[in-house]
Amino acid sequence: RKSTLPSRMQPPRRVLFVHGLGSGSNGHKVHELRAQGIEVIACDMDVSLWDVRRANSIVRRVLDTPSKLFSYWPWKWLASAIDDSFQGCLNVQRTALLSQQKAVDVLIGSSWGGAVAAALLVEGSWSGPTILLCPALRAKDRWFGSESKSLSADAVTARLAGIPATVKARCLLVHGDQDQDSSVPLSDSEALAESTYISLEVIPTEDTL
Repeated sequence: RKSTLPSRMQPPRRVLFVHGLGSGSNGHKVHELRAQGIEVIACDMDVSLWDVRRANSIVRRVLDTPSKLFSYWPWKWLASAIDDSFQGCLNVQRTALLSQQKAVDVLIGSSWGGAVAAALLVEGSWSGPTILLCPALRAKDRWFGSESKSLSADAVTARLAGIPATVKARCLLVHGDQDQDSSVPLSDSEALAESTYISLEVIPTEDTL
């Protein structure tokens, strides 16, 4: 479902921003929000696909747990590692939410961070206004699969569909109209909106969102 932002929605004063897989706490979206005068809390989740120096690197998660190499078939190594990495990122954001002395107005998650933000919603760690920018929920599984019964795209989507209507009414999916060929295609957000009845805003962009 497509909708516009409610006219009554006031600009947030304080945002918790959850960055993407290839970004960090000082990415361009964080700078853009701060340029608008918004206070932004952005915790580095120390995540990467290949960089083994990062604690939540997907490859490092394979190497840090040698038992996985013997407990799973080879084609499941990355699926298990991405679940571990995702859980590590969730832990970072849970801690961030719990440690705030001042209230957070809005949770914003981008791409991989959008998937993390969705998981925070369904587990009840957050129930306030939420903006999911091109959430990589389905892409995460499409890339590597998932061995987790609670963190798979199907599981999170089903639980998103079941959150209270009052919480869902404060959520918004946002996708750029030029993101058709990106790692998170518009069709993913359209399917998520259709399955969960969370409103989708497709915005015109010159490049990917």
